Amino acid sequence: RTPQDVMIPSDEIRNCQGLAFMWTYKVGMFLSFSAGNGMVIRKRVGSGGDIEWSLPCAISFGGAGGGLDFGAACSSTVVVLNTKEAVEYFSGLHVKLALDAQACAGPVGRAVEGAVAIAPVDPQMSNFDAEQYTTYGTSEGLFAGAGAHATWISVRDAQNEDYYRREMSGRDIL
Repeated sequence: RTPQDVMIPSDEIRNCQGLAFMWTYKVGMFLSFSAGNGMVIRKRVGSGGDIEWSLPCAISFGGAGGGLDFGAACSSTVVVLNTKEAVEYFSGLHVKLALDAQACAGPVGRAVEGAVAIAPVDPQMSNFDAEQYTTYGTSEGLFAGAGAHATWISVRDAQNEDYYRREMSGRDIL
């Protein structure tokens, strides 16, 4: 059950270009590590003008960093992708270095997080900004941290190939 304060407004779904569903685990004690998986779908206009959703594209992501990190948490997140570029971002491999701070607490807590990118490793990352997406989620556990972290996201090609029974890139699926 989704708490009322985490519900996504219907106009955001109506106006978005896609959605990413992500499940993440994070642990840390001065050094932190995170890993997760999820899926992305893209909104399309069908032949009759009706709105359709693409097939799901499996993704994985993770990160590592250091600083004043402590705790363990798992989170469930929905990312509302507001632009075609934001959807495209999830169809390949991307790496980012950032200074960030985050905290979550409780059995059904909320995560508070902020980040400043210090070195996008690929050109597409430098164009991926907060106006292109909105994040909704819940976290369980206790985690607090601030420091420098590297994160990556990639398409799970093998899982997609197993599911669709043929080789398909993230761009093909989305």
